[in-house]
This record gives sequence, structure tokens and C-alpha cells, in this order.
Amino acid sequence: DIANALGKTVGGYDDRSIDAVMARLRRKVHTATNENLPIRAVRSVGYVFAAPVEARARPET
Repeated sequence: DIANALGKTVGGYDDRSIDAVMARLRRKVHTATNENLPIRAVRSVGYVFAAPVEARARPET
């Protein structure tokens, strides 16, 4: 899904390339916010968003 969001085909990346991109992204987010990126690796699957999410109603306009 990350490769697709970047406009790339999944076949264009190997697992190590995605791991390297995620490592750079984690480092950049931590440097900018002093927080950890809420994405974790899932072995043999990929990556998953791992932060609490709260559903809220949209404000009426």
C-alpha cells in the first residue's frame, strides 16, 4: 500500500528497499517531532498503523 501511495508498482521495490524508506521516515519524524512514528513492522506481512484512533462526527456546516 505504501508503494501504491507513492505511485510505484509493488514489483518496483524489494523488501529491503521498503525497510530503508521506513527507517528514513521514522528518523525524519522523530527528528521533527521527538515522537515515534506510529507504524510497526509485521513479519511476513508488511507495515501497520499502530496508534489509537478516535472516531468523531464531522462538524455540521
